[in-house]
Amino acid sequence: MKPIIAYIDDEPVNLTVFEIATEETDWEILTFDNPQTAIDTLKNKKPWVVITDQRMPQIAGVELLEKIQEHCPEAVRIITTAYSDENLLLDSVRRAHIFDYIKKPWDEDLLIASLERAINVYQLNKELQQHRENLEDLVKERTAELAIARDEADKANEFKSAFLANMSHEIRTPLTAILGFSETALDKSQTEEEHDQAINTIIRSGKHLLELINDILDLSKVEAGKLDVEKIPTSVVDVLTEIATLQQKSAASKNLEFELSCDTPIPEKITSDPTRLKQIVLNLCSNAIKFTESGFVKIHVACDWQSETLAISVSDSGIGMTAEQMEKVFDAFGQAESSTTRKYGGTGLGLSLSKQLTKKLGGNLIATSEFNKGSKFTVSIPTGFLSQVDKIEQIDAFQKPKNKQTEESNKSIQGHVLLAEDTLDNQRLISWHLKKWGLTRDIANNGKEAIDLALNNTYDVVLMDMQMEVMDGLEAVRCLRDKGYTVPVVALTANASERDKEDCLQAGCDKYISKPIDLSAFQATVTQLLPSTKDAKSISDKPFVSYEAANDASVDFNPIVSTLAQANDPDLSRIIQTFVDSLPDKLDHIHQAVKEQDWKKVKEQAHVLKGIGGGFGYAIVTQVAGQLESQILSENYNAVNPLVGELTNIFKRIRVA
Repeated sequence: MKPIIAYIDDEPVNLTVFEIATEETDWEILTFDNPQTAIDTLKNKKPWVVITDQRMPQIAGVELLEKIQEHCPEAVRIITTAYSDENLLLDSVRRAHIFDYIKKPWDEDLLIASLERAINVYQLNKELQQHRENLEDLVKERTAELAIARDEADKANEFKSAFLANMSHEIRTPLTAILGFSETALDKSQTEEEHDQAINTIIRSGKHLLELINDILDLSKVEAGKLDVEKIPTSVVDVLTEIATLQQKSAASKNLEFELSCDTPIPEKITSDPTRLKQIVLNLCSNAIKFTESGFVKIHVACDWQSETLAISVSDSGIGMTAEQMEKVFDAFGQAESSTTRKYGGTGLGLSLSKQLTKKLGGNLIATSEFNKGSKFTVSIPTGFLSQVDKIEQIDAFQKPKNKQTEESNKSIQGHVLLAEDTLDNQRLISWHLKKWGLTRDIANNGKEAIDLALNNTYDVVLMDMQMEVMDGLEAVRCLRDKGYTVPVVALTANASERDKEDCLQAGCDKYISKPIDLSAFQATVTQLLPSTKDAKSISDKPFVSYEAANDASVDFNPIVSTLAQANDPDLSRIIQTFVDSLPDKLDHIHQAVKEQDWKKVKEQAHVLKGIGGGFGYAIVTQVAGQLESQILSENYNAVNPLVGELTNIFKRIRVA
């Protein structure tokens, strides 16, 4: 836009001289010989600079500029005059806040220079005004944002206050039962049946309290972005049948029909996190049973083999939800409405946590519902590659997963155990269970005592608490491993995060058990590590430290025979035997590379096994090695140890024929 310059003078010759002086500029020049005409015209023209003669018969220049300023406040004003009393003129200029004055006759260069300065001042003033307006807009915008944030914070505080009040109730309810029935259990006048009921109530309430605390911790980890999930081979059938077994009794207590069905085929295994998948579906089933008074609760599973997606839906004929309730069904810190909390209990955390966990697994959780008719929640998660996964054509909803340890849980075992634990109550409790199982034990009160006892006595298993005074468990295990100590070590800790687990395994622990201790898992772990229960035909005498799946109580020990053995060809059998004999070295190389975190080398070894395993008639070697290679390429190093553990178990079971 061209600068607009207005010049007012009652002498036409001065107007002409001004036009000649400014004709080589790119300014728009307006000249007026009548002050009133100038005022009327400039109301709409909005000049950048106004220059006027001081002495005119109609009005003085300073007064004229003041009138023009009323309509053109942004214009920069200049006075020009041949008036001889310069001091009096300067006084008028100062009082009227006029930018400059120019004496006649003009020097053209000085005139142009003064006008250029005035134009610069006008532009600077406009920029300043624009910044001021932007700042005002920004202040208004920020004020509005702060008002919204304040309202949201107020709502969040209301939600949290309601949540804390509800949480207080939820925590105090099982605590009341635990404390109350603990006191009644001490009453010697109780019958045996009453005593057993009291103990069972304490156990049930304690487990409920533990689940509540776990939900709170998991949600806080998710919101902080610190919850990690695994990507390991996961049996869909095992997860679902275990859930069905757990939930069938709850459904039966309310006379509900409970059904598990599937659209066949479904994959035998997917790549996911079995613990988190179970947590999600178990929560959906628990909610369905809780909010259903009559009718059914159904679990249905289907797999889209083309998109490699598994969908698990949980539907019920319960109270359902309105459209308004559906809008906040996945919100944390709140259930559908407060009356729901009062009637059915609960914290309102479950669905929010399930939604977040499903996202962490790379999937989605959606809900449909009709008020007073029921709800349906569907979990969809990626399965991983399915090209070499076996298909299952049918599943029995209520057949308990096979677990050899369950069948043998009451059998006596033998062994000598070192228990490093600094809490007297835990020493007594764990010692009682060890004695009941048929094991003898020594006790160390801290890590330093544990090292002294371990190096000067013979033990079959070491149970090591991780947080102790004098020396903690992590330091003690590192010290023992540095001294070449090879006895299996089980970490016992109340720190239950994946990072804590990884720290224990990296320190040299073979197993990890979180507190409070799950007795069945604890017994299975200890039993499996005892020398009397280890496979005498182990592929390697070296302890496979920190590879959890290698010693898991639920792994399969059935022999794996080459599919090429059917040919009954002696020469071929010798070739296969040579391959089998080479497996211990290959496995040792993988273990060493994992220990050194040399992922490139692990990937190379996995790639080799993937290429040759199936060629020798062991397709499962190709499958698991391929998964290991894939996880390393995806930099999912948390999944490496379980897969190496699975390979270890497979190699132990491999036979030529």
